Amino acid sequence: MKKITILLIATVVFYQVGVTAKTADLKLSGFMDLQHNLEGNNANDGFKWGEIVIRTESKISKKVSVQAGLKYNTTTDTFGLDEALLNINANENIEVGLGQFDIPLGIDYKYYDSPNRALVSQPLLNTKLYNNWNDLGSKVTYTQDNITAVGYVINGKNFQTSGGARAQATGARISLGLEDGEVGLSAANDPTVSDGYVGGDYTYTAGDIEVLTEVLQVNNKNADKAFAYYVQVKYDINEVFLVGRYGKYQEDSSYDRDADTYGTLSRLSLGAGYKIDANAELRVEAQINSEDCRSDHIDNNALLCQATVRF
Repeated sequence: MKKITILLIATVVFYQVGVTAKTADLKLSGFMDLQHNLEGNNANDGFKWGEIVIRTESKISKKVSVQAGLKYNTTTDTFGLDEALLNINANENIEVGLGQFDIPLGIDYKYYDSPNRALVSQPLLNTKLYNNWNDLGSKVTYTQDNITAVGYVINGKNFQTSGGARAQATGARISLGLEDGEVGLSAANDPTVSDGYVGGDYTYTAGDIEVLTEVLQVNNKNADKAFAYYVQVKYDINEVFLVGRYGKYQEDSSYDRDADTYGTLSRLSLGAGYKIDANAELRVEAQINSEDCRSDHIDNNALLCQATVRF
């Protein structure tokens, strides 16, 4: 698998170099963040790299473009493929994407990258239900006025994690742009792990205030389910911003999705940030975590600090 990944990365890089020689229309970008965590006696305390991503994009013609990215894995100390996407503009309303991409399930896929988030951490809805779902497949995006609809066919979770039965996962998201925000509905089905997702999201922006809220439920073939939601409010005061988020995750007692010891987890995050400039920020986040385990109750609080920069 590593050889295939290296070969694919090399192919993308050399292809981009060849395209650049012909068109000189290559865009390079990326970001990185450094964190310092204080989580009681947690082994992950101290300084650590959060994310390091390098991306490239090249426009081949009026209808075709290519984008690719490498992401540093802090666990294995290696770079891996973050995205590799061929985009084809069929017409002014329809775009086809082929390759590897972030799955548009709900709204949080827009905030996977740490510079796009307001807080250091990601919502429980993301980390507990699909964990930054990035997959290989194809998608079709349709835009008309203030409506955006995207449908996709991808490999699915089982393809990535086991050698068992495989079947492609499918999903869609439709959103309606409003004068002061956006409302969206999402659904996805991954048959090999018997997960069916359905949820909704809403974004509201008025002056210096931004509100994000999302709810998502996953149903298993055995009628078990897990449910999560969050509400986040951000307030900008010139270069400083304040943000608060409350989120909750709950799963049926017979449905242990990731072999942990609790069925309900709630988190209140209070944070602040300072915008050094348009591409760099400093952030701090205090977490109040409440874990209802199957045997007892645990309060596990944390303090997170982060510096992010785009380049």
